[in-house]
Amino acid sequence: MKKEDFGHSTPVHAPLYPEGIRTNKRFELIQVLMKPNPEKAAALIPEPLEPEAEPLAAVIVANYRFVTNIGPYREAIVNITARYKGEPVAYTAYIYVDSDASLAGGRERFGHPKKMAELTLSQDCEVVRGTCTRRGFKIVDAAVCIYRDANMEHVLMRPLYQLKVVPQPDVNAQADISLVKTWQEDLEFHEMLGGPATVSFERSPADPIYQLEPAEIIGGVYVVGSLKGPYGEEVERFKGRTFCA
Repeated sequence: MKKEDFGHSTPVHAPLYPEGIRTNKRFELIQVLMKPNPEKAAALIPEPLEPEAEPLAAVIVANYRFVTNIGPYREAIVNITARYKGEPVAYTAYIYVDSDASLAGGRERFGHPKKMAELTLSQDCEVVRGTCTRRGFKIVDAAVCIYRDANMEHVLMRPLYQLKVVPQPDVNAQADISLVKTWQEDLEFHEMLGGPATVSFERSPADPIYQLEPAEIIGGVYVVGSLKGPYGEEVERFKGRTFCA
């Protein structure tokens, strides 16, 4: 195989995920907006981002029902508000998916901290509930009552930042680290309902989301929408630790 015939990812003769920008049609998700412990949240915000004095965290469980290129999958996300050069942003602290193509594409391209898990998003009367289970622990259990129209007040909408970490083959070489900004385009909300919300995190030693146990839950929304993306750009690059550090 000639170099010019290599695929965009490994294995180059049969990449795990297709190339191209994805269109995500009529996804559904719940988002619970909360106030975490400021010290616990600050401990997760990496340089060069800066923690906020009174941070917010958004817990999202989504069902992507039609996604071009990689097909349907589910996802759980935890974003924490922060600052970058004085501008309000959000840092993606945790992501869980049930698709290997989504996991590989997100980690390789953008540094999304995706891990595999079992996810559900279901409705029982007026309650929409999302769960994420990994290694036998229900690390996310979120629910929203959807008996009234909602607005953007309880939706965290900021530019998203992640750290893309690439360890090197030489165990004594420093990892390459990029600060990556990601965003979506053509975002449309077809439905938005909301009401009281709850969220809890089972204590797992491998996935310590429980450290963000809410001091206050601000509210929750249920959204049906469409988008195109993700898009991204590297905004900073620096060196990290060695693999054997």
